[in-house]
Amino acid sequence: MDHLDQIVAAMDSATAALDPSRLADLDVAFHEAVIAASSHTQSLQIWRLIQPRVRAYFLRDAPHHDDPTAVLAQHRELLQALRSGDPERAQAEIEKHISTYLED
Repeated sequence: MDHLDQIVAAMDSATAALDPSRLADLDVAFHEAVIAASSHTQSLQIWRLIQPRVRAYFLRDAPHHDDPTAVLAQHRELLQALRSGDPERAQAEIEKHISTYLED
């Protein structure tokens, strides 16, 4: 959780600086940290194969956010849900996060 805290704090700085490239890198790092923590080697391998495309999508999507703090807020909510230790809350927040991108 400390590593995720650090990533979210860095996302805050990138958001304040309006640095979409840095924010995309941190977004990818957040997701990789969660996947790595699952200790599911195959998931991490698959993630690393698709990660460059995901990062490109994040960069392409950045100008379309009405609120530049939306990505940061989503990751804060994800972190709180993961920290809660409640699997149902975490799953609900993850599904909400994913559905945000499926709406586009």
